[in-house]
Parts: sequence; structure tokens; C-alpha cells
Amino acid sequence: MSDSPGRFPALQSRNVSDLLNERATLATLARSIGTPFHVVFPEQIAENIGEFRSVLQEEGLPGEVFFAAKAFLFMWRSYLFGLSGIVCY
Repeated sequence: MSDSPGRFPALQSRNVSDLLNERATLATLARSIGTPFHVVFPEQIAENIGEFRSVLQEEGLPGEVFFAAKAFLFMWRSYLFGLSGIVCY
């Protein structure tokens, strides 16, 4: 994607960049579970939620951050519930 007015480059966390550089790992995952597949980093979700909350607070805006997921929520719901005030549906 080229940078043009109204378009912003995607931001990648270190976890995502590291995984994308691990071609052998990605190939193994694709062979093992098929494609397409999604990789979820619960710590990244928690960080993103914290950043949203910080912006709301810094700007004096009322609001709550809600999170929803279709698949595999049971695997890391307890992780997110352990973080202060995160609501999972």
C-alpha cells in the first residue's frame, strides 16, 4: 500500500513483525491447520485496549472499550478478565 492522502500505513507490533519474518513457522502453521488462519496476541489486545482508554481519559471523553471475538475466546477470556475493567462478549 502506498502512502497517500487519507491513507495510513499499518502499524505492526514487534510480535507481528517477528512472526511475519518466521516463514518456516508460518508454513508449518498453514500445513498444520490450513488457511486462512488468524494469530491472536492477547497481550497486544490488552495493550491496544489500554491505549484506547488512555486517549479517552486524556481527552476527557466519556466512554468504555468493549471487545468481542468469535473464535477461541475461551482460550484467553480468563487472561482478559484478569485485566482491570475489560468486558468480553
